[in-house]
Amino acid sequence: MSDEDNINEQRIYEDDAQTKPIGFVWQVNVILPSGAKEKHYAWSSMQGYKSPFFCTTRTAAIAALREHSNLPVKKTRPSMDQTLMYMAKLMADRATCSRAQVGAVIVIETRPVSSGYNGTATGLPHCNHACDCTKLPTNPDPKHHWADCNSKQPCRFSVHAEANAIAFAAKNGVSTNGATLYTTMAPCLECAKLIVNAGITRVVAAAQYRDDSGTRLLLQLGVQVHAELL
Repeated sequence: MSDEDNINEQRIYEDDAQTKPIGFVWQVNVILPSGAKEKHYAWSSMQGYKSPFFCTTRTAAIAALREHSNLPVKKTRPSMDQTLMYMAKLMADRATCSRAQVGAVIVIETRPVSSGYNGTATGLPHCNHACDCTKLPTNPDPKHHWADCNSKQPCRFSVHAEANAIAFAAKNGVSTNGATLYTTMAPCLECAKLIVNAGITRVVAAAQYRDDSGTRLLLQLGVQVHAELL
């Protein structure tokens, strides 16, 4: 399912002179089975042909549009922030929580030294937030859940991606003092406190967490916070 709001719609041109438009690229919120939204990108040509699939990055959507228009795909060298955020996104794909998938990479001098993704503590079953209202005798409205539905319960045993990355570095004696942390979602308050005490001085996030208290704490304590959109 998707919620196409044409967010951040961008007109794409054939060349840098921007004299001949070839189509549009825009953001799409894809609704996952868990109910969470995941950001993707769609494209359409000037003739009205729409992409048959969503792309995970704006760059990929532009490349697909150019290929459809029989134009050479421009290959641009990604910045270090983009490169390292892509690594964090790959780690997020390994996440075992059914509600949200987050990845993190800790970097020193542009080289990854530790990584992590969110999931339960080692040895515990994976998170499962699938709706189990159907197990009850009646469900008056499928759009709403019973208070004790599995999908409404908090993540009690999950460890966040940032905490896992910091814990792995500590377990293996890897210093994170002065490091940069790349994460696909800005840290919560608890992870922000770990980041500060681990000596990490810069955080790059692809999306904001539902509660911005973690970001505010980092800024208050002098940690640089930047955005690098996927």
